[in-house]
Formats: sequence, C-alpha cells, structure tokens
Amino acid sequence: MFRSILLGALFLGVLFLAFWWFKVEEFTSLEKALSSTEKVTFLNLSHQKIKTIPTSISKLQDLEILWLDDNPDIDLNQTFKSLRTLPKLRALVISGCRIDTLPKYIALLRHLTVLDLSDNPKIRLDLGIPALVQLSELTALSITACHLKDLPPGFEKIKSLKKVFLMKNSIPVSRRKYWQTQLPDCNFEYEE
Repeated sequence: MFRSILLGALFLGVLFLAFWWFKVEEFTSLEKALSSTEKVTFLNLSHQKIKTIPTSISKLQDLEILWLDDNPDIDLNQTFKSLRTLPKLRALVISGCRIDTLPKYIALLRHLTVLDLSDNPKIRLDLGIPALVQLSELTALSITACHLKDLPPGFEKIKSLKKVFLMKNSIPVSRRKYWQTQLPDCNFEYEE
C-alpha cells in the first residue's frame, strides 16, 4: 500500500507530502545514500550534471524511486544497465535530459511502474515503443511537454498503462478519442 500511495503521489504533485507523512528520507547524493545505514528508498539526483551512474548503485537494493531529471549529458544506456540490478526500483524520472531516442536498455528495468519522460521535446517516442512494450508493469507514463502531435503507431501495445500524462502537447481531439478507444482501460490526461 505504501508504494502505491507514493507512486500515485508522484504525478499528483503531493509526493513530498507523502514523504513527510510516511517519514521517507530523500537522499540527494549517491555517496550519502551509499554510506547510509538506513534503507534508501528515494534518491533525487536532479540537476547534478551527472554523466554516468556508477555500478555501485547496485548496493541500494531498497531503492524504489529515482529522480535523474535535468541531467542533459547523462548516458542513458549505461544508466539503465546499472539500474537493472535494483529489484525494487518502481519509479524513474528522466525529464529534461535531452532524450532524442529512448535506449532499448530501458527494457532491463522490468519492474518499473512509473516513468517520467517529460520535457524532452526531441524525443522520438516511436523508436522506444518496442522497449516500452517490454515493461509489463508500467502503469503510469508522463510524456508532458514533448512537442507531440500524436502518439506513435504501436503505442496501443503498451497494455499495462493505466495513466498517461500528455499535458503541453498538441494532440488533436480526434486523435485523443482514437487513443482512448485503443487503450480503453487507460486514463489520458491533457490540459484543457
């Protein structure tokens, strides 16, 4: 239940309230997290000019939520390979990382339930569909502010999705209706 509340809170904007309520500590340094004697469940490495994630992150076996947003030079192939050793990782935020293509290695993160790809206006989502389809537990996807005019063919194959955030994109109403028929159990969020 705890995990569900936190993952839902991630996109509802009350994540920090949930952390306060459940007394979850936010670590903002990998070094501090690795030297902690407590279970590390939330690591926020946003805005840290990170280029690579060391394999030592595998020591954080209780890590559930990882924020890597606004690290535009991060090597995502290497990052996903390092993160695959984290059995409890459920939420990953890689918004604002200047992603143009989603590396196939994201499929290594088999237990990911929440993925935030927002604010990556050059992303070619069509090239990432095969990898996203392999994330069979992915229930929430944010692709807000990605300059999308439509979702790519094959998007309907991501059957596990329950919530897709598409604010600040230019998807016409007719296409919105189409996608709702393709994934009827999914709730699509657009700005109005």
